[in-house]
Amino acid sequence: MEYPKCLYRDGSAFEWEGHKLDGIVVNDKEEEAEAVKAGWRTNPLAEAVKAVRGRKK
Repeated sequence: MEYPKCLYRDGSAFEWEGHKLDGIVVNDKEEEAEAVKAGWRTNPLAEAVKAVRGRKK
């Protein structure tokens, strides 16, 4: 993926698909690696997807 890239984590800046999120923009692989270590993710709904997939039918 090319840069700049937006990363997300749970927060309060905006709402997407019913989830409150914060977002930042990273400009290269190094910035992205540091942001991921700090808890940011490329998929804004990654945690919601994990929760749904983890549910027992």
